[in-house]
Amino acid sequence: MVLKLKLNYFNAPIFRIFIILSLAAMIALQNDILPLKNAEASTISSTIQSVADLNKQQKYETSINILLSALSKNPNSESLIVTFKQTFTLHIYNQILDGFKSIALNPHDTNAYLLIARSYGLMGDPTKAMETLLDGTIDNPDSVNLWTAIGAMELQAHRDTEALSVFKEIIRIDLKNGNAHNNIAYILAESNDQRIHNLKNALAYAEEANSLEPNNANFIDTLAGIKFQLGQKTEALSLIKQAINLSPHEDYFRKQLSKFQANTEKAVIYQKAALVK
Repeated sequence: MVLKLKLNYFNAPIFRIFIILSLAAMIALQNDILPLKNAEASTISSTIQSVADLNKQQKYETSINILLSALSKNPNSESLIVTFKQTFTLHIYNQILDGFKSIALNPHDTNAYLLIARSYGLMGDPTKAMETLLDGTIDNPDSVNLWTAIGAMELQAHRDTEALSVFKEIIRIDLKNGNAHNNIAYILAESNDQRIHNLKNALAYAEEANSLEPNNANFIDTLAGIKFQLGQKTEALSLIKQAINLSPHEDYFRKQLSKFQANTEKAVIYQKAALVK
């Protein structure tokens, strides 16, 4: 099982300093805009001023929406781009601060841990995101949501052994967790590590996931992929078509169908060629 770490929550003053400095930079940017020469420049200047005022009130989401709208009309405006980056960063740090405050009041608030972890992820800091989630499991060892987020990060980092341990821990907590069964099936079937790759066990987990949630298109897709690898192409085709029927707008399933069909057609051609010989 992955190592559990403990965070020092009240590095919060650092975040406050950052927010103050960022606001100061935004105000300076707004004051340094070149003299306006046309209506478009005037609109951009007005937008930046409005955003600066909103950010002082910590209404970052409103600011972001305003800036996205302005950028859709002026995608090459350096002033808007810089202001958007600063505002987005302020929003992320504010979410982290809110998360810290919530955890200080209630260490069992798992949503706060998830909020902080997502924020660190958006900042491009997966290490702090993982530390936050692991820290949350100390006070909330049976939180499926925290362990699921940890497992997802392990998968994303291609740490298959660690991901397997996490999803097995979820099953220990919740035996009927279809998502954990499906993820284990996927890892066992797709891992490049031959110590982990095991289609027989993958099939068992995939079948269990589908028995728990029979109409889950993603689970059906996993089972289809395993059947395909096992050479059970007719069943694989039937399953992937079932997944498409459940989620007709999912392009990936249609790509899987094309892959299965192409491979099946090649196999038929080879078989006919062998008979001719």
